[in-house]
Amino acid sequence: MGLYQNGGVNDEEAEFRGPVGDDEFDEAADALGRPLPQAWRDYLQSPAWFRQGQLASGAYLILLTPREMLELHEAWDAGTGAHPGIAVIGHSGGREQLALDLRRDPSPVLMVDITSEGWVSGIHQADDVEVLIGRVESGTFDYAWDQGQATSATTAEERPPSTPTASTST
Repeated sequence: MGLYQNGGVNDEEAEFRGPVGDDEFDEAADALGRPLPQAWRDYLQSPAWFRQGQLASGAYLILLTPREMLELHEAWDAGTGAHPGIAVIGHSGGREQLALDLRRDPSPVLMVDITSEGWVSGIHQADDVEVLIGRVESGTFDYAWDQGQATSATTAEERPPSTPTASTST
């Protein structure tokens, strides 16, 4: 089986996109008051990045452009207020959203439900977006549904070799 699968729960082809323009990252930085991590920018500006589909792990994932993220933030106004420093970068196609906590450097990736009342209910998915990208690209990303499944330690093998370290400095 490849990194992405067709069949099973979702019978659609995996979708890939081309580079996202600098203007979207500039808009996001202005709206968030800080830039998105460099590793996320590099990934979304690569020639082809995974947009959505079912990974070999079985996880269904939709990744968002910075503009789509801002639209989601606007629609989820109360939720973003309860999560200072949030940047929603993807979701499961359902209630679960993958979010960066931009208050921390590197920014961890957490899963938050659309009814979440704050970061305390977030479930750790990856130490930073670079680790998430590595898992998506290898097809091994899967959701941790509770803190017991979540892993906080990452190894060098989980980091993609060509992705620079994420930075959220202003």
